[in-house]
Amino acid sequence: MQRNTILGHFKSMDDLKDQLTEFVPEEVINFVENGKNPELFTQAFLSRAASENQFTNGKIQAVDDFRSLLSAEFAKSFPDLYTNTYSLDDDKPEENSTDHTI
Repeated sequence: MQRNTILGHFKSMDDLKDQLTEFVPEEVINFVENGKNPELFTQAFLSRAASENQFTNGKIQAVDDFRSLLSAEFAKSFPDLYTNTYSLDDDKPEENSTDHTI
C-alpha cells in the first residue's frame, strides 16, 4: 500500500514536469544539494559577467584608439592617397573623393 502511494506521487511529479517551462541551471541545483544558498551562485555569475563585460569594453576601446591612431598616421604618411580614399574612422568614402585606379 505504501509502495503504491509513493509510486502515485512519482507519477504525479512525472505528469507535472510537462507543465514546467522554467529552466534551472544544473549549477544552481548542485548548490542547493550541497546546502549552499543559490543566491551565491547568482551573485558570482553576475560578478563574472560584469567583469567579462568590462574586459570586452576595454578591448573595444583599445581597438577604437588604435584605429584612430592608424588613421591619423595614414593621413600624415600618405596625404595624397588618404584624401582620395576614405578615413578609417568613417565607414563610407568621403564625398569629395575621386577614384584613382592604379
